[in-house]
Amino acid sequence: MNKNIIFYWNDIPLYAAYQLKYLIDNSQYNLFVITNKKNFQYTFIKKILRNNIFFFNENNNTYLTDLILKKNPDYIFSSGWAYKNINNFIKIIKKVKPDIKTIMMMDNSKKNNFRQLIGKFIFIFFIKKYYDYFWVPGSSSLNLLNYFNVDKKKIFTGLYSFSKKIFYVSKKLENRDPDFVFIGQLIDRKNFLLLLKSFLFFKKKNTTSKLIIISNNFNNINLNIYKNKDVIFKLNQTPQQTAKILNSCRYFILPSKDDHWPLAYLESVACGCLSIVSKHIGSISDLKKGNNSVVISDLSKISISKAFSSVLMYDSKKLRKIECQNNIIAKKYSNDNFLINFNKIIYNLK
Repeated sequence: MNKNIIFYWNDIPLYAAYQLKYLIDNSQYNLFVITNKKNFQYTFIKKILRNNIFFFNENNNTYLTDLILKKNPDYIFSSGWAYKNINNFIKIIKKVKPDIKTIMMMDNSKKNNFRQLIGKFIFIFFIKKYYDYFWVPGSSSLNLLNYFNVDKKKIFTGLYSFSKKIFYVSKKLENRDPDFVFIGQLIDRKNFLLLLKSFLFFKKKNTTSKLIIISNNFNNINLNIYKNKDVIFKLNQTPQQTAKILNSCRYFILPSKDDHWPLAYLESVACGCLSIVSKHIGSISDLKKGNNSVVISDLSKISISKAFSSVLMYDSKKLRKIECQNNIIAKKYSNDNFLINFNKIIYNLK
């Protein structure tokens, strides 16, 4: 008998919709997705997941419980551990139907700070007991769950993936323009303003490179003060458009102040790019191999500008090696492997 599986994902991002669509099309299970109605990408996500997605008001737990029980799920995957509404709902479901298996998806990294010390206490005494297994993208989240005293046998990796039909090397790294691409929200956490200032400072010494900014939230940001012919803004790009831009640029840049496991970094690796990333990105331990990534320890205008200059010095031989390193890394995170990791969890839950 086919198993019924529900993914409960607050504000499900576009990349996750594509990932789950791959599971819907390629797994043997009945899979449904539930997210709240406030999701600003509602139209796009509905188009991708069609009849397999349901939207709800996050404050209405009674409706949500009825909706999920009607689907009679065997397993529930939920996103994150800091969402109060998700944890409350999982508690309710466990009381109503104790035999349902629950799997928490999380990408948080271990940071050795006071906040996580408090979080450890909350997690151990108030959250952990409601979840049977945990699914994380890589080693940084694995380290956090070890810190939270979760049994290693209950942790699975390989949460995130990319579409190998979209993100792949279509142009040799050495033959691309010496341009930089940033993908992400234009917010303080992503260090967007420092990136712009650093690039414009770097441009005083270099006149050939461009910076391409791919984002979905240009609203309420005065971009005119950063207007420059070599800074190009791209709004709401499709995955195919993003992959095309990545393959036109030699370098990917992400100087975040804090980032758990940004998918853009993985997608850039899949497209063969040489990356410049901050030390605060959790996926470095999984995606950095040899010289394929330059890690910035000091997030300052001078340091980022020096990183820009340093990667321009890489010769063709070094670039070919980086492209090869990226190819090896990317294979581990293709959507085929995502399906394998998902099936592994279901097999263990049986």
